[in-house]
Amino acid sequence: MTCSCTIIQKLTGNEAQAYSKQHLIRLAAKGDTWDMLYKCPDTGVLWKREWPHSSAHGGGTEELYQISLAQAQAEFGIPK
Repeated sequence: MTCSCTIIQKLTGNEAQAYSKQHLIRLAAKGDTWDMLYKCPDTGVLWKREWPHSSAHGGGTEELYQISLAQAQAEFGIPK
């Protein structure tokens, strides 16, 4: 899969799942939620994968979107 991190900023559903598994590197996961932090190995762009409607049947539709370093540090406690 080619890097699309400079073109796209958000993916949902099967596209989010495929892109995160085939292209991104998982950096962290929150223990109290299903939220995950990823990084693009080509661009260094950070991505958050979450299920914003997790109460829905089957966990709802997942979303994958770009976040800033400050957001990643605040939400996942990663070092600067």
